[in-house]
Amino acid sequence: MRTMELSMRLFVFLLGAGVITINIFYRHLSYKIHKTEGPSLQEYYRSLNYTDEVFLKRIGIRPPGPKFSHPIKYPEGDSCIPGYAKSLVTEINPKFNTNLPLFVKKGFREWRGLMDDGHDKLPFYLSDQDCKMVDQLLDLLPSSDHPVLSGGGKCRRCIVVGSSGLVSGQNLGSTIDKYDVVMRMNAAPVRGYEKDIGSKTTFRFIYPESATLKDVDSDADYVLVPYKTDDLAWLLAVIQKEKPEGTFWKEIGDTLNVEPSRIRVLNPQVARSTSYEHVGMMNVPTIGTIAVVAAFHFCDMVDIVGFGLRHDKPYHYFENKTIEGEFEGLFAYFTVIHDFAKEKEFIKDLVRRAAINDLTHGYEYE
Repeated sequence: MRTMELSMRLFVFLLGAGVITINIFYRHLSYKIHKTEGPSLQEYYRSLNYTDEVFLKRIGIRPPGPKFSHPIKYPEGDSCIPGYAKSLVTEINPKFNTNLPLFVKKGFREWRGLMDDGHDKLPFYLSDQDCKMVDQLLDLLPSSDHPVLSGGGKCRRCIVVGSSGLVSGQNLGSTIDKYDVVMRMNAAPVRGYEKDIGSKTTFRFIYPESATLKDVDSDADYVLVPYKTDDLAWLLAVIQKEKPEGTFWKEIGDTLNVEPSRIRVLNPQVARSTSYEHVGMMNVPTIGTIAVVAAFHFCDMVDIVGFGLRHDKPYHYFENKTIEGEFEGLFAYFTVIHDFAKEKEFIKDLVRRAAINDLTHGYEYE
């Protein structure tokens, strides 16, 4: 009887110890996952002591409201004013360097400011390791220029197409296709959505984690926006038809079925100027804002479409995911890396000053 009692106590002790061990392991694993994938939206609120309303304002989301009180402003015919956007942006930001090379090309080491201020890593600067990798890439990429950058005296109207669900049901496809230059981002699909977002693509801005679109744009040049050294290594691998390796925050595109002649590497100084000089922040700019700033370098008139979010619209035009669903996990974590509020105010100010025209009014202004 005594032996059975001791055995029972030992069993209960071991069972309790096992439960405690499993709980500790679970908490450790949960912590590691959150460190990797970012906090949940609720945890992010608590950590900053934000209310839902304040948080949504900080990242630039408008709560549900009345429909637009003014009609969408469409471009009229082929009207184009030479130098219009560049002139206004220079007036807004006197530091705007209109001569900044858009793409990395031979002689890039001579560019002033590429590795200044004591920084030596992407997304704003190139380290020695990065420079060596860029040298290898330039040997594989036949050209760093593009006909659209040479000018030729033609006045160019450009549009940057965002992925917001605001474009859904607007039937803007034919309008978008009338622009001289159409710029798209990431893995936003075209096929099946032509009625709303058009079919023409001149440039598609990507990074490894967003290069997952299977339907390659047949007429587009692909622009890598390098945020880290592994992004350059990824491009080097996919061009040479090798398996890319490195550390990435989500699944990457392991192939890029695009001819090397149609691939460009964005000058890191463009991201730097976007953040420091245009938006006025220290954060890493989103690819959409970078694309808008890039457009100012070679476009006479710049419009945007599919920028901004609303609760009564899907987060992306090609998904049914809501804003709340998208802000869980990784996206909430990225609100620390990016400053969505400042980027929103930057775009909003450009619209207010008529430097750009927002076809879907994603950033309404007072």
